[in-house]
Amino acid sequence: MLTHHFYNERLQHGLHGVYPKFSEYCDVICILFGSMCHALVAAGIQAFPGIIADQLIEWLWPAISDLFAPWLVPYYPQNMKDAPAAWIQQFNVAALQPWSEVHSESAGKFIRVFAMCLQFILDMLPASNLLLGNLFTWYDGYFAQKSTPKHVLIPIQTLLMKMPFERFRPAPMHMEGINRILMDFVPDCHMFVGNIFLRIPWTTWLQQNMAIWDIFVSQRMLAILLMIQVKLSYEPKVRDVSGLKIICFK
Repeated sequence: MLTHHFYNERLQHGLHGVYPKFSEYCDVICILFGSMCHALVAAGIQAFPGIIADQLIEWLWPAISDLFAPWLVPYYPQNMKDAPAAWIQQFNVAALQPWSEVHSESAGKFIRVFAMCLQFILDMLPASNLLLGNLFTWYDGYFAQKSTPKHVLIPIQTLLMKMPFERFRPAPMHMEGINRILMDFVPDCHMFVGNIFLRIPWTTWLQQNMAIWDIFVSQRMLAILLMIQVKLSYEPKVRDVSGLKIICFK
């Protein structure tokens, strides 16, 4: 109900997100969202005690990400299932950003609550790394775009870099996403991708996957991995990252 309500509000009033209309209630809504998400996770674990963690995350992630979407993600008119209000369409913008610089402080509150909910899932379901894959797909689809302004991109990347991406095990679609980001001229996104890349145990990743991929997928992933390494080695934004080191595969 709340997801649908704020989604509709964003369509009707959201040239700069829903913050202008609900600025006085952001603290209360943040508390409500945080309580709801924690209750949802706890209820899911108790209701399905024997369920595989990945299956539970497949149920939790859409519910939580959709709840926060009207407050956090850009809307791209060409990908929207419902059209925004006619007065918004008149501006003919490439993307409807979730907030303006004026409301960055309020947006920061929702980002922090979203992060706490994600961390709660990771703490409660330590056997699963699926959430990190979902997070990267979310970032790739909504934020790794040339049209994303820094006042939106930087807070989101700051949130994601606090997540334990050491547990991230990229699937082929994630590798394609990393490669696509590095192919585009989005330097701030390159820095974020480089930060994640340096935290993934690639030797373990290769050992786990080479035995299950067919020859075509294996060749494609090895080629992409090599391309990513070469691109990152020439990225000024990545070379400035503290802790940058040479990565070797044995």
